[in-house]
Amino acid sequence: MEYDDRDAYTAKLAERGLEIHSFDGSTLKLNYNPAADEQVQDGERIDENELVQYARSSLTELPGAGNMFPGLDKIVVDFGAI
Repeated sequence: MEYDDRDAYTAKLAERGLEIHSFDGSTLKLNYNPAADEQVQDGERIDENELVQYARSSLTELPGAGNMFPGLDKIVVDFGAI
């Protein structure tokens, strides 16, 4: 995997207010910041499944990004104190 793939994936996640928190070998944990989500209108509620699907499809779209997470089985989103 090239470094550019990691940058492209993290930039794509940032478009939806997502940031990589950790990866334990099977679960990728992402933090979510609704204020940074370019697709959210004020007061709109975002579903965790929508964000997980976005993160998963972004891995598919970026050829080498999936290599960052060998053994990936699950993606979870931490909404923190929304």
